[in-house]
Amino acid sequence: MNRTIIFISFFLITFNLFNQNIPSYEPLMEEFFLIYKKNTPPEAIDFIFKTNPIIIQKNAEEITQIKLRLSAITAMLGEYHGYEKIREQSMVRV
Repeated sequence: MNRTIIFISFFLITFNLFNQNIPSYEPLMEEFFLIYKKNTPPEAIDFIFKTNPIIIQKNAEEITQIKLRLSAITAMLGEYHGYEKIREQSMVRV
């Protein structure tokens, strides 16, 4: 019984410490949309994928396709006017 309580306590403490070290995605999103607004969609795509070099190495052709499609959509739908968070969902429930 005591081992179970100690194990559960240790697990909860470790879990809470781990959660506190997860960086927020919000600064990345703000920077992405700032680059998108001031520069071009391909530069914003480069910025967001630059945060994970493994994706760039393995999927260079797909990233190029994303840039081309986003540029085509921008030409078809018009210029960027801003963004708004519609929904936020957490994968961790405490």
